[in-house]
Amino acid sequence: MMRDPAIVAVLNEEPEPQLAAQRLIDEANKAGGVDNITVVIVDLVQGDDSETAQTENTSRRRWFRRQA
Repeated sequence: MMRDPAIVAVLNEEPEPQLAAQRLIDEANKAGGVDNITVVIVDLVQGDDSETAQTENTSRRRWFRRQA
């Protein structure tokens, strides 16, 4: 299991969501993860312009990766 500071460090160092998720999975495995490891990365966009938010949502890849 990874502690919050280690998770935050990976997220701050890696701007690409897919690469950050893979690094988190790798680090969790290195830390002795013996159960299913799940990573969910959510990019929150603040603003009132629904057209902008919709464009950003459709242009970004959202994904969920689960690895045993």
